[in-house]
Amino acid sequence: MEKKLTLLLQAGKIREVQSHLEKLEPKKIRREELLGMANIARRSGFHRLAFRLLNPIVRPKNKLSHAKATPAELVEYGIILFRLGVIEESRRVLQLPEVASCPESKLYLAFNYFGEWEYTKSKELLLDYTKNPSISPYDKLIGLVNLGQAYVGLDDPGSAIAVVKDVIPQAKTRNYNLILANALQTYAEALIDQRKFIEAKKLLSEIENVIGSSHYRYDVYLQKNLAVIDLRTTGNTSSIDEVRVTAQAKRLHELVRECDLIRAVNTKDLDLITKVYFGSPYPAYRERLVRHWGDELELNDNYLWDLNSSVSNSSSLVFDVRDGVELSSGKSIKKGTSIHRLLKVFANNMYKTFKMEALFSQVFPNEPLLLVTSGHRVYDTVNRARNWMVENKFDFYIDEAHGEYSLKSNSSYQLKIPKNFDPSSDVRGAHINEMLRLLGGGYFTVNEVMQVLQVSVATANRYLKEATEANLIERTGSGRATKYFSKQKRAV
Repeated sequence: MEKKLTLLLQAGKIREVQSHLEKLEPKKIRREELLGMANIARRSGFHRLAFRLLNPIVRPKNKLSHAKATPAELVEYGIILFRLGVIEESRRVLQLPEVASCPESKLYLAFNYFGEWEYTKSKELLLDYTKNPSISPYDKLIGLVNLGQAYVGLDDPGSAIAVVKDVIPQAKTRNYNLILANALQTYAEALIDQRKFIEAKKLLSEIENVIGSSHYRYDVYLQKNLAVIDLRTTGNTSSIDEVRVTAQAKRLHELVRECDLIRAVNTKDLDLITKVYFGSPYPAYRERLVRHWGDELELNDNYLWDLNSSVSNSSSLVFDVRDGVELSSGKSIKKGTSIHRLLKVFANNMYKTFKMEALFSQVFPNEPLLLVTSGHRVYDTVNRARNWMVENKFDFYIDEAHGEYSLKSNSSYQLKIPKNFDPSSDVRGAHINEMLRLLGGGYFTVNEVMQVLQVSVATANRYLKEATEANLIERTGSGRATKYFSKQKRAV
């Protein structure tokens, strides 16, 4: 079955593959087949199924009763995490010493950096990957197409064209339709950047012939590129606006962001470019935004994000996300708590709605995503946040649609967002303070830290080490008899 599904994927028959996967019974898959099926599930967009297949191997409940994950399984698990929006853990897995022997680790790490617009890092990884003699011709073409896309992201269309020009005939000969469609798209985008619009349109027409409507992604990106040509040649904004509406409906958040950037740059809309800047947390993306804007971009230190743009009148109700307080009433949330971190995650990326897995990775950084408990912790935090909002009569709420979360308001409620802030920057400090508050009255152990903070043993030990180095606590004993105490409390 794995071989059959792989051939269907290479031919671009994604919906047929998905139909097979919907009937899959994970418990009946043998261990030696899990990696291949997880790979197919991930490439078909069934990321949670892929995670369900490999998580018990990579993060077993009882480590003694499971065979250790192989480097290949770890690499596949790393890219699955990335597809779920778990960026940092994905990066940690793909940088493990034991996966260095797998060439795919560099390819997938390049994808990971794509997710934060770090195209320079991606380019270097892809150059190394495509020179590796051990990879298959198919995988080399994948690497080259993505290398071309990295060059487009770096505003180097000439290098992008030089790379993908050689890919197209090979993909046609071997009937690799997905690779061909991606190569044609990259080529077309590079030509658009060179303002060679007639040639770009020919390539875009060819994509439609190759891939048809077998995957929603290609049609909407095809329309995006045609809309860019329309905007740049006629000044007409209606096409790019229509693409934005479609992207919003299909939850293609990065495409929505890109549509706003394209519109703002081409119409010199200062309000819109400001929104895109504050609503995009990626430093590399902001650098690209400033570069495309061209003129000097003067920005305030803070931005007021209206949670309901359909309401025309601005509100006097403003919640300062960084400080966790409503400015008019003084109602607040304790800084650094899981609810406060949740609000900061939402505010840090205005364009995105968040899957449970992505929320977990940002609200509880440095902790591994687990099959059962991680979801419960996110749902608990979301429910407590909702109750807090109701109790304090805040006019905004956490919405859930299609399994993804976002902040919304029924009126014109605004969030005050600083230009630069990291949603997880105060996590460790808040956890250490909470640890001292709850346990600082006497001696305590690492197990007690794990219990009160609901963190793993590795995270608990890291907090204890940092608190010890900061001279906040002192350690006594060794091994299982190790205990800690707060130096401030003892002095009193």
